[in-house]
Amino acid sequence: MGFKSDIEIAQECTMEPITKIAEKAGIDDKYLEQYGKYKAKIDYNLLKETDKKDGKLILVTAINPTPAGEGKTTTTVGLADGMQRLGKNVMVALREPSLGPVFGVKGGAAGGGKSHGQLLDALRFAVCYPGSRQLMLRRTMPELERSLVPAALRLYPQCIAKYKVSEHRWNFANGSALEFGYCDAESDVTRYQSAEYDVIRFDELTHFTESQFTYLLSRIRGTNGFPKQVKATTNPGGVGHQWVKSRFIDSMPPDTVREFDGGTRLFLPARLGDNPFLRKADAGYEKRLKLLSPADRKALLDGVWELNEGQYFSEFSRDLHVVKPYAIPHDWRRCLTIDYGLDMLAALWIAQNPDGHSVVYRELYRPGLIISDAAAQMLACETAGEHIDCRLAPPDLWNRRQETGRSAVELFADSGLDFIKSSNERVAGWLALHELLQPRKDTDGAVRPRLTIFDTCHNLIRTLPALQHDKRNPSDTANTPHELTHAPDALRGYAATVYEPVKAVPQSAYDCEVGEFLRF
Repeated sequence: MGFKSDIEIAQECTMEPITKIAEKAGIDDKYLEQYGKYKAKIDYNLLKETDKKDGKLILVTAINPTPAGEGKTTTTVGLADGMQRLGKNVMVALREPSLGPVFGVKGGAAGGGKSHGQLLDALRFAVCYPGSRQLMLRRTMPELERSLVPAALRLYPQCIAKYKVSEHRWNFANGSALEFGYCDAESDVTRYQSAEYDVIRFDELTHFTESQFTYLLSRIRGTNGFPKQVKATTNPGGVGHQWVKSRFIDSMPPDTVREFDGGTRLFLPARLGDNPFLRKADAGYEKRLKLLSPADRKALLDGVWELNEGQYFSEFSRDLHVVKPYAIPHDWRRCLTIDYGLDMLAALWIAQNPDGHSVVYRELYRPGLIISDAAAQMLACETAGEHIDCRLAPPDLWNRRQETGRSAVELFADSGLDFIKSSNERVAGWLALHELLQPRKDTDGAVRPRLTIFDTCHNLIRTLPALQHDKRNPSDTANTPHELTHAPDALRGYAATVYEPVKAVPQSAYDCEVGEFLRF
């Protein structure tokens, strides 16, 4: 007798609306906060207002550590079915269920090229170096579960490695381990702060910010004598396109091992033509890629890195806008502009010459500072006798805090820094910044922008060209990843608020005659 597979059973089921599920459980509609047709949150007031007696909780678990596949999900479903047959009102909550049997989600990574190469290389390293530790990252958990996990389950022999679903980790028989991880928010890197790895692997590196990448490099360490490596795969495009291109592509001839900072680097271009297996298995894949927009087609089909599609400040150029530091004349107006939150302080010092040209000559970029510490560090940056004509802060710092009744600007004032409000007009501010960055002909015929940046302002130079258009409002910038927005937001406040001085126009003879006439 033949039996249906788990996936066949799952696919034959018809999902019921969440309201119907709630009705079966005796939950009134007024306690439901619906998210679409099949999901809802339950108002906690139900616990206080219901007159029903408490139910019973049954926890199905397993001894830790164990290999994946003990049968917790199967046991839970069977137990629920049995109790339902006995006339009990049963509700099941599954934490990290097996995705195939429960949700019908199985399959491999799209393309089957670079990501598969990473997985196979990780397998080789784990086998060759018993007891080694590796970390493989995607930007988000859904991406991880949609691509790397099912691909690894297909590729890795179960006789040498077992996958522990709850910890997203492959445990090898020889003591090696390969963890799957993610870094969605900027702060997610802290989950790895005490870890040690021999190899860290990034799948789609351009989906990560440079600060995430730099921090995670510090986790590659250990005294076991194994090779210490970072390996990454990626397509052009994404929030990290600019820094990845600058760091790994521009300076690296393809297919050539180069010495770098005591180690070696290698850039291997990969195109669709390099994967005959995919082209044979899916003859229509190349045709579908050719239907994409020109920029996407260049990136995904040809692997072209010279792209600025989606870049908000496409006029930005390191050659034009980044300059070597020089002495700022004393008669230039100086301004401090900030973007402040407990997650990050971004402070920029900007000087403006009499012609209206501005230069960002200093920056301070620090996370986790309370107001008194932030003020102390900004004051410490300023040189003795340096006169700051105005200090700008965003309007939200004037909001009074409920717990103290005082605003952030009042607390800054207590620490010796007085601020005035900068403009909070986002689109108008970005347009003003576009104007400052746009190269124009000077009176002497030279083409240059009205804003330049000292090359010591690393974070502004890093984040400004990385800003992307907001897909829902192309006139605005995307507000994610949030780490990229702090320094540009501070600069936007300056551009929208501080204007070049209006040059006095000498009076003509006509103006003088009219003025004399109006006196009488």
